[in-house]
This record gives sequence, structure tokens and C-alpha cells, in this order.
Amino acid sequence: MGIKISIFLSAIIGLLCAFKIFSYLSVPSYQSIIHINRDHDIKIYRDKFGVPHIQAHSLSDALYAQGFVQAQDRLWQLHIRKMASQGRLSEIFGERTLKVDQYFRSLDYLDSARRIVNQLSIEGQQLFQAFIDGINQGRNSFTLLPIEFQLTRSNFIEWEIYDMICFIKFMALTTMNDFHFEMMRSSIKEFDLETIKYLTGIGPDNLFDIETTTINQQELKEQTHLYSDEFYNIKSPSNIQVADLMQSYKFLIDNVIPLSVGSNSWAVHGNFTNTGYPFLASDPHLENGLPSQWYQSTTTFPNGEFIAGGAVVGLPYILSGRTKSLAWGITISYADVSDLYEEQLKEIDGKMHYLFQEKWYPTKEKVELIRYDDKIYEMKIHRTHHGPILNFYFDDRGTKTIKQLEKTYSLRSLIDIDDNYGPEAMIRFIQGTDLSEQLKLLKKVVYPGLGMIFASQKDIAYMIVGKQVIKSGHPDDYGFIKKGWNGETEWLGFIPENEHPIIINPPKGFVATANNRFFPKNEKYHTNWNINPTGRAHRIYQVLSEIVPNKVNYEQMKQLQLDTVDSYAKQSWIYFKKFIQSEYFKEQMDSWDFNLTIQSKQATLYMLFEHYYSQSFKNLPPRWSQTYNFDSFFFLELTRFKENGKWCLPYTCSQLLNQAVDKAVEHFKQLPKQEWGNNHKKFQGHFTFKDKFLGIFDREIPFGGNRRTPSVSTLDISSVPFRGLAGANYRMLVSMAPGDVGQFIVDGGVSGNPLSEHYDNQLSLYAEGKYISMYQKQFEKLTLLKKVEQSEDL
Repeated sequence: MGIKISIFLSAIIGLLCAFKIFSYLSVPSYQSIIHINRDHDIKIYRDKFGVPHIQAHSLSDALYAQGFVQAQDRLWQLHIRKMASQGRLSEIFGERTLKVDQYFRSLDYLDSARRIVNQLSIEGQQLFQAFIDGINQGRNSFTLLPIEFQLTRSNFIEWEIYDMICFIKFMALTTMNDFHFEMMRSSIKEFDLETIKYLTGIGPDNLFDIETTTINQQELKEQTHLYSDEFYNIKSPSNIQVADLMQSYKFLIDNVIPLSVGSNSWAVHGNFTNTGYPFLASDPHLENGLPSQWYQSTTTFPNGEFIAGGAVVGLPYILSGRTKSLAWGITISYADVSDLYEEQLKEIDGKMHYLFQEKWYPTKEKVELIRYDDKIYEMKIHRTHHGPILNFYFDDRGTKTIKQLEKTYSLRSLIDIDDNYGPEAMIRFIQGTDLSEQLKLLKKVVYPGLGMIFASQKDIAYMIVGKQVIKSGHPDDYGFIKKGWNGETEWLGFIPENEHPIIINPPKGFVATANNRFFPKNEKYHTNWNINPTGRAHRIYQVLSEIVPNKVNYEQMKQLQLDTVDSYAKQSWIYFKKFIQSEYFKEQMDSWDFNLTIQSKQATLYMLFEHYYSQSFKNLPPRWSQTYNFDSFFFLELTRFKENGKWCLPYTCSQLLNQAVDKAVEHFKQLPKQEWGNNHKKFQGHFTFKDKFLGIFDREIPFGGNRRTPSVSTLDISSVPFRGLAGANYRMLVSMAPGDVGQFIVDGGVSGNPLSEHYDNQLSLYAEGKYISMYQKQFEKLTLLKKVEQSEDL
């Protein structure tokens, strides 16, 4: 027995020693100032959270250092993003990711990325190459690659500018959710078209809270050229029909259609703050995970200029941050810039043709090769004038040819365009000081579709970045799969640059956006027609409208960013409580302030009700209840209430409502712990090994809010306990007063290496609503630390 115990203890000690050695070899040192000898001496200091603070003499050196530190901290994330954006995951994971690769290859944007690389300006090529060189040099600083490379037996492949452009297109694709919703709407066959429009939020009359818009009616009239009294004078009839969907719709829903994610951002003008200078807040929302979606850094220059904030790993830009003169925050605009078209095909003289306005045109053809498990999958891609035919969706394995299908769909989207200007736009923007002049630089950007908030020391502004599409046909039809052969719903062009909306210093004293409708219903091009409202925007506008007239302070900005009040739920309760039979439920709701704090028990009861109510509609797609489409329907129902709605059959709607309430109450009373934080966790799963290896790479924290609260949690409403799947991955608060900089925090840590102390060391602060400083003034005092010399020939 003693020998067995000794062997066991020796094995444990051996594993611990191996773990320590592996950690030492695969995690960079955070204890010293790194010097990189390039054009000038670049210094990189890490604060106690591992956040890099860079001293550079030029923008080129700064971008080199940004690439270097991203590689040091997020090498595996860089590798995965490169391979995913090019449809090459199967080279790592084999056949199990073949469908995902087929999907992204079928979008056919890789040739466009190559053309964009060749069209970059000389300055742009030099700056982006500096970033790429930094990434590749950062990889060379490793003695041993991070553990994910070992577990997958893969090697890092050096980056090129082309990889960065592909990833820009990949990220832009995540902002184009409307074509996914077209699929979802078009898959509903159980109801007539008008009912489907009501259920899925088509047109302003079928939307809840169309009043909360980023640009209000007065601003649309006075600061844009987009107002029209003829908005409702739409001459084209609506003649869309519900389409049959591809066989692999379920796979698409489960694996590709994104969650209803988004972002919040707002700024308050200096006339309405206690400092006399603007405040800006930004918290982008993407899928939860580790490492964090965002990467923090600060760079200072000898002339006193600096840039600080959060970057998306794989891109050289600070996408939410500030310089000495300017600050900015980003959100997804949810603009309607992608459309699915059903195509009619036939073979003529051995070549595939498609029908358009009674004529047959040849498709453009190409072949893509996907490598996996020492095999090669050959994939033929066809194009119509709309865009690539999504042949990945032909069947569950993606193996049928085009002519074997009854239904074929092509995708028209902005990522199909060669955006030669866009990649350099943010690099140019950060180099200026005059906000109104710098905003003009962003008008030419094609994608991604962003709603951006800006501030300088004297101005605040809102701007939609990315092209807005003008279409023919009735705007109701924009929300469904369209007939590609009749030419009735085609792209006509974009909102002209001289009409591109920018709102500067509005009279209300603030600008704010939270993925909500950006225009009121009188916008003349109908680009806003089917965009759903968000409860986050409603609450943010509600609070700002109350506090702005009384001089906002920095603490109030923070409190709003951490706010967990569901204002939609609060507003609707007074309408639907009269239909509720359960006295217990009514007592609980009447005594609640609709604040979903982690301590709140009523929050759990309400969300259980929403869970059971969303499950009542068996004829609707499962993912429907996870979208803002559901929110609009949900609160329209609770406030308008149609007793005999077709969607409630064979019951009445009040019966469905009370069945959901009764199930929620029964479930709630059986819970051993009823607080919201015990029943709702923000899940931070490792992006590659989520729920693997006994969850050692994953983290989970009690969390407040839901998808309608400013402190957001896009949770899985379909299962209990509730798991938060997306949220504010990065929070930033900025003061533009002289001498102030700001604070930020991520929902993990700066490192992507699970063996690093900085893998999750900001998560507890994040959970407590705390922040860390963006700018370290003590940098120069740390030169007594031991220096680690790095050169480009490591």
C-alpha cells in the first residue's frame, strides 16, 4: 500500500512540475519592461492586470507593438479567427467543422479580400504590415506554444495583411443579422402572412416602442436630409410569399444564426455635466467566452498624444476608446444590408443559368477546396448578379449539386463589395483632432454596419458607419426571402454621402444608441422599416432624460452602465395584470421594482414566467424566443392583448398566459434558492473547449439583468437555470475633461492562455461593477525594473 501511495504522490508531483514548466514556457513574462528595437526603441510595460502600456515614437511602431502584444496574449485566438474567417477550421478540427467551413466558403468573399489588399494605399499597406510583423514576431517570442496548440496538434501559421482583411469581412458578417431573420420568418408556414408579420415585427405598426429612436423626429428634420412627409405613400404592393427553406435549416439555427447581441453607447454634452466637458460610455456586447472578445491597451507618444481602449483581437484598431482629443464607442446598427433571393436555375448547353426578368443569364462559377483529415472536399460555387448561391445549405452534408434542388438561394450583402477605403478609415480617424472633420472620413466606409457615438472636449455626435441600402419594392417584403427572378425587390444604391446622417450636439444634451431603431418612421428610404426596438435603449433614454437636465456626474454614468431595470417589463405589467388569475404572482409583481439584481427573487419568478410563456408557441422556430423579434411581439401582446390570436390556438391567449404563470409559480416555489443570481449565471466558456475537460477552462459568475437591461445578459430563455450567453464583454467610461482619461474592464483578462494568472483576473472586478484605469502615469518610474531585450531577429 505504501508503494502505491508513493507512486501516486510521485505522479501528482510530476504532473504539477510539468504544469509549472509548461506554464513558464508558454506564458510570457509580465514582470519586466520589454524593449523592442525597431525604427525607434519601443517600450512595453504590463500593469498588475497584465494590460500592456506601450511607448512608441510613431504610429507604425505603435501598431507593431499592438500586433506583438496581441500575439503574446492571444495567439490561439488569432489562429482560430484567421482559420474561421477563411473557412479553414477543418484543417484543425477535421470533418466535424466541415459544415462551418462550407458555409463561410459559400459566402465567397476571399477573392474580394485579395483585391482589397492590392488596392490599399502605400501608407495603409505599411501600417498594416507593421501590425502583421508584430503578430509574427510575437509568436517567435514563445518557447512553447499555448496549450490549445498542443491539444489540437496544430501549428501557428504566420499572418499576412490578407488574413486581417478576411477577418474584417468576417466581423462585418456578424453585424448583418437581417438575412438570418428572413430565413426564420420564411420558415413559418402555419399562419397567414399578416399574422407572420405581427409575430416577427414587420413594419412600424407591428413593433413595440417605435418612439425610442437614436435620431428623433426633430433631429431628422433639422440635421439630416432624410425626413419625408410622404413616408407612408408607398406605391409598390406587398406580394411576398412564405418560402420553403433549405433542409439544413435546423443546423443553421443551431450553429450559425447569431444570438441577439449588440451594444450600448451614449455621450452627454459638456453643457449638461458637472465638469463642463463631455462624458462617454461604451459597452459592446458579443458572445460570452474566454478569452474575452476584447483586448485592452494604452499607447503613448513623445508629443503627449495617446490612444487607449479596447481592440478586437486580429484587428489593429482601438474600436472603442479615446485619444487625447477624441473618444468613441461602437454598437451594431442592425441595418438591413443583406438579402436572400430564391433563384430559378437550369442548365443550358452544359452551363448553369439563372432566370431574371424573363431572361436566362449564366452563373459565374469557381471551385473551392477545403482540406481536412488528409482529404480534400471540392466545392463548386455559383454566382448570380445578387451574389453567391449558398450551396452549403443544399442538404445536411452539403454534397448535392445545384440542379438537384427544388429551392436555391443567393445572398446579396455588403461584404460582397470591395471596400477599399474602409480598412484604413479608423487609422485615419484617430490621427485627427476636429470631430466634425474626422466624421467625414467615416462616410465612405461600406461595412461593418455600426452605430457610433463620439465625443471631443466640446462636441458629442452620433453617426451610422457603413452604407445604408436603398431598395425597390414594398418595405414589408424586405424582411422575407425574395423572388430573385422578378426584379421587384432589388438594390438601387446607397444613401448618398451628402445625405449620410450625422447628429452633432442635439438640443436634448445627449446621444445614445443600443441597437434600437435609429430613425423615426418618417425616414424617406424606409431603411429603418423592420428594425426592432430594444429595452436597453428605452431604459437608457429614460434615465438620461431624467438626469441630463440636472448636470450628470461620472458616477451616474457608471450607475447607468450597471443598471439592471427592465423598463419594458415594468411598463407592460400595468396592462396585463388584469388578465392574471394567480394572486401570488400579482402580489410578487406589485411589490417589485423590476430591477433584476442578483438578490431579487421576483426577477427569478418573472423570468420563469417568460420562459414558460415563450415555450407556449409550438409552431414558431425555437430560436425565435431568443431574438428582439420576440421581445417586440411579447410586449405588444402583453399591452394590446388579443384574446383570440391564431398563435394561441387551440387555447385562448389568456389561457396560455395563465398556464405560463401557474407553471412559473409552481417552479419558483420549488427552488431551494430563489435569488436571481442563483438561477442566472454569466457563462464564460472557453471558445474552443467549452464544457470540455471537466470545465477547467470555463468560468461562471452570478449575474443580474436580462437582454433588455443596460447591464445586459442575453440568456438562454429555453432552459432553467438560465445561462447568460452574451453580454457586455468590455465596459468603458471616458471623461473628456483636461487631465482625465477614463476606465475600462473586460469580462475575463488580457491573456488567452488558461495557465496565465491574467486569464480571468478581471472577472471578479467585472462582476462587482468595478473598473481599472486606462492610463498608467507611473510608466516612466518603472525603468529600474530588469529589462528584457527583444529584437526583430528573435
